[in-house]
This record gives sequence, C-alpha cells and structure tokens, in this order.
Amino acid sequence: MPVIYRTAGAWGPGKGANLEPAEVDGNFFDIATRVDFIEDNPPAAVVPIAMSIEGSALTIGLSNGDVLGPVTITMPMPEWRGDWQPSTPYAEMDFVVAPDNSLVAVLIPHTSAAMFDLAGLASNASFDAAQSTELLNAYFPKGPSDDVRMSHAGMQCASLLREALWSLVSVSHLDRPGVDYAAYAHENFLKLESSLEAFRNRFGKPAA
Repeated sequence: MPVIYRTAGAWGPGKGANLEPAEVDGNFFDIATRVDFIEDNPPAAVVPIAMSIEGSALTIGLSNGDVLGPVTITMPMPEWRGDWQPSTPYAEMDFVVAPDNSLVAVLIPHTSAAMFDLAGLASNASFDAAQSTELLNAYFPKGPSDDVRMSHAGMQCASLLREALWSLVSVSHLDRPGVDYAAYAHENFLKLESSLEAFRNRFGKPAA
C-alpha cells in the first residue's frame, strides 16, 4: 500500500486535501509494516572472513565478497613464535603462548627471563614460602637453582612494590564506586614489608 500525501512535493502531486482517518491509519500501518519487516529481517553485517599477509601487504576478504587491500603495513610485522621459551630473544610484535595458555604480544624487544613471571603469580595469589617452593618445583622438573630461588623471591618483592605503587596512583586518579584504593595500597605495602623481611632472613641483605 503506497503512502498517501496531502501536499505536492518530491513524493508527487499529493491528494490536495485533508486525508481521511482511514487514509492516515493506512499510512501508519504501511510504515509500521515496513519497520517490522526490517526488524525481523535485518541485513547481514559485513564482516572479515579471511586475512592474508604477504611481505608487508595486508589483504582482508569480507563476507559480501568485497576485498580490502592490499594495504601496506609500515609497523613491525607480526610473527608467530609458538610456546614461550626461556632465555630466548623476542622481537616487537612476536606472538607467543604463555605457560598459562594465554596469548601474549611482545611490545618491547627483549631476551626472555628464566621463568614467565612466576613471581607475579605467587605475589598476586599471596603464596607463602611453601607454596612458592611448590610452584618452582612444578615449573622446574629438575628443581630450581639457588640463584633462581633468590631471583624468584626478589621479583615477588618487586611485584608487590609495583602493585602498591599502582594503588597509590589510583588513589589520586581513579574513583570507581566501591573500590578503596587507599586500603588496597596499604594492604600491598604490608605484604611488601613481609616479603622483604622474608627475603632478608633467607638470603641476607643485598649489598649496597
């Protein structure tokens, strides 16, 4: 049913008189029917379905058959490196699978450490000495060396310091309802103090 217009315009000459109630209702019904059809049959979204990289050229295939690209990528090219490995050089935009099966992108070129942030895991989970030892023994089948044990304990302190300092920054710059950043900072400084005392008792005070 076509829409009936009263006046002349881009839609045509129009009726030239007031619309009858049935004609007004017919217009509304026609428009409502079209809206209902669009809502019940939305057009399919155009989404990427394929991607290819050749050299520095990126090409993306879309679900409607169109192709975007090739686009020249001027940033470092991503490279899949598989499972994370200790003591291994990594370049910017290398992608690895971390020991916890998460996907990690390398942002700063570096040579990986002997372990993948086990200290952060231990400090965030509030592991005690026995639990940290169990974690290291599970990670190093032949058992961790004394240097690794000391490094792990030191990095636990560093991880707690990082978290405490982040909390202090949050006190000044964040205001999320229900979050007591000052109390969280205090909690982490207490953990840090305890962790430092445990480190000194076990490994001695670091040389100045």
